[in-house]
Amino acid sequence: MLLRRSSPKFFPAPLKETAENLRNPYRGFFTLCRFWAEDAFMPEEKIPLEDYRPDPEHTLSLVEINLGRYAARPLNDTALKNTADILEHFHRLRQGVILRLMYDWEGLGAQHEPKELGLILEHLRQLSPVLHRFEADLFVCQGLLIGSWGEMHNTRYAAEGDLIRLSGAMAEATGKSTFAAVRCPNLWRMIFRSFGSIDDREAFSGSARARFGLFNDAILGSQTDLGTYGSLSFATAARPGDKLTRQDELNFQNRLCRYVPNGGEVLNGSPPADFADAVKTFELMRLTYLNGRYDRAVLDRWRNTPVQGWQSAFRGLSGYDHIAARLGYRFLIAGLTAAKAAGGAPAFTLNVAVSNEGFAPCYRPLNVELVLRGPGAETRIRADSDARDWLPRQRVSIPFTVDAAALQGRYSVFLELHCAQTGREVRFANTDASNAIGEWIF
Repeated sequence: MLLRRSSPKFFPAPLKETAENLRNPYRGFFTLCRFWAEDAFMPEEKIPLEDYRPDPEHTLSLVEINLGRYAARPLNDTALKNTADILEHFHRLRQGVILRLMYDWEGLGAQHEPKELGLILEHLRQLSPVLHRFEADLFVCQGLLIGSWGEMHNTRYAAEGDLIRLSGAMAEATGKSTFAAVRCPNLWRMIFRSFGSIDDREAFSGSARARFGLFNDAILGSQTDLGTYGSLSFATAARPGDKLTRQDELNFQNRLCRYVPNGGEVLNGSPPADFADAVKTFELMRLTYLNGRYDRAVLDRWRNTPVQGWQSAFRGLSGYDHIAARLGYRFLIAGLTAAKAAGGAPAFTLNVAVSNEGFAPCYRPLNVELVLRGPGAETRIRADSDARDWLPRQRVSIPFTVDAAALQGRYSVFLELHCAQTGREVRFANTDASNAIGEWIF
């Protein structure tokens, strides 16, 4: 029997967190894959591009494209076509791409990179139409093409002026929603000549400062992450490009990566960092993505560490499961309240509380919608809420006003998130995989 329209009833769904590692876009472990620009062939796997498939559990791929054989000449049509074909392949696979363009895979960056900075700038200008074409798929462009393995060390272009020119060229070569990343926090400060980070006024504006984040391929490798950090305190540093102590640099990353992504890979240090240390570090770094296959010694240590704590959804599972699920953003529907809206209209307000249980924010805009599916009809209500502001360990309240004048009967209620650029669905970390949050009877 239906209740009178003036007295609707809302029945919330049970809200319980799942331990599942959600396959949501732009977060999580990534698959590393390498290609030569001149033949789009994967030298390590010995397979051509069209046969490559990433790990089915990963939504991100770190795609390395080696331009080393063009270190003395502009890119030709073959290299440009192969780059486009590589990105098209990952587009069809619905993979977010972390792109690293470089000249070296042997640890001989200064030897393999072009002898003139102008040629690197020319390569970026040539690649620009391709990078803009795949803007929605390109999550981050790592590095500035220089250095050993593209990691910006062992390079002839480490001077401040060179890095400023290269970063400006990278910003111009990529779309406004594609992030870039430099290897160390001090390089970010050097390039932008500032001890400070970006803030709410500049965030997500499309400017170069608002788009450059960080990557670290030596996370937990030593107290300094193998030279990523230094020994000066923030108070005693004379120049923005000085390397600071580990704690000061982690604090800087925490401020900067409120708005731009951070990722990389872990290394097995001595003494090795344990699971608890890793979690604390990742929370400060606001870590979004991590190599899912390296360093295996660290990953296996996490697999052999059980999660403690009776309140945790991961209790009894491994530290690896815990970290895998929390990389990047992880949105949980944490509470629901329904009430009659103020005024005389037959309207009702549903407040949805959402918490972010991940290590980092979501850096791409999401469409947030309340969906009511009832007798032969569907009603969608867009929220005035920016999911990029749903910060880790914070709870936000999202109000929806439902006009009940034309609603009668039983409606299933869902909260849906979709990437504003690609339309890809984002699931909540609740046990109901459909994102159902309850039932309303009008």
